Amino acid sequence: MLNMLLGVIISGILIGAIYALISLGLNIIFGVMGIINMAHGEIIMLACYITFWLYALFAVDPFIGSALGIPFYIVFSIAIYYLVINPIIKRGELPTIIATYGLSIFLIAFSKFLWTSDYRYISLPYSSIIVTGISISLPRLIGATIAVILTFILWLIYKKTFLGMAIRAVATDREAASLMGINIKKVYLYSFIIGILATAVGGALIAAIYPIYPEMGGPFTLIAFLIVIIGGLGSFTGTILSGFLIGLVEALTGYIVGVTWTGIVVFLLTMIILIIRSKETI
Repeated sequence: MLNMLLGVIISGILIGAIYALISLGLNIIFGVMGIINMAHGEIIMLACYITFWLYALFAVDPFIGSALGIPFYIVFSIAIYYLVINPIIKRGELPTIIATYGLSIFLIAFSKFLWTSDYRYISLPYSSIIVTGISISLPRLIGATIAVILTFILWLIYKKTFLGMAIRAVATDREAASLMGINIKKVYLYSFIIGILATAVGGALIAAIYPIYPEMGGPFTLIAFLIVIIGGLGSFTGTILSGFLIGLVEALTGYIVGVTWTGIVVFLLTMIILIIRSKETI
C-alpha cells in the first residue's frame, strides 16, 4: 500500500514537471504580450500528432521526435504570429481571444479532416521500472527529465541573457522599455516563438502518455490556465511550482477518490487559493 502511494506521488510529480513546461508557454505569451491564447491546447494536440506520425511512419522514439519537431514549431509560430496575432495585437484582449479561439476551432477541424476523430496511441517497448518496490512510469520519467532540462534552459534565457532582460522589461513596462531602445515588436515575436516552443515540446512529451485525438487540447488548456492562475500571471517560479502542485493533486485525487474527481478537486483548489489571496490583499 505504501509503495503504491509513493508510486502515485512520484507519478504526479513527474507529470507536474511537464505541466509546468506547458504552462510556461501560456504564461510567457500572456505576461509579455497580454494575449490569452485560446488555442494553447490545440498546439499541444498538433505536437502530439506530429510526434505520433514520426513514430508510426519512421519508428522515431517520441522523445527524440519532440526535438525533431522543433523546426516545424518555430516556422508554425512565426506564421501564426504574422498572420493572426500581429495584425490585431494593438486592438486589445478581446480581438486576440476571438482570433486564437478561431485558430483553435480551425486546428481541431483540420486535424479531424486529416486524421479523423479516432484515438491514437504510442505503444513503447518500455513502460516502467521498479525501484525499491515502487513502479515508476518510464515515459513519464523521461518526459519529466526533458521538461526539467528545458525549463532550466528557459530560466537561463529569462534571467541571464539580454533577450530575457528585454522580455522582463517589456512585461513590466512596455513604454519604458521602448524609451530605453528595446524593439517591442521583436520582443513580441521572440516571446511568442518561445511560448509556442515550450507549449509544443511539452505537448510532444505527453504523446507517449495520453491518447491522441483532435479534441484532446481542451483539458490541457484548462489545466494550463489554472496553473498560471495559481502560480501568478507573469510569474516564472510560481508557474513551475503550481505545475508540480496540480500534477500531485491530480495523481492523489485519482488514487484516493477516482479519476473522475480530479477536475473538480483541482478547480476547488484553485478557488480556495484565489479566495485566500483576495483576503490577503484586503
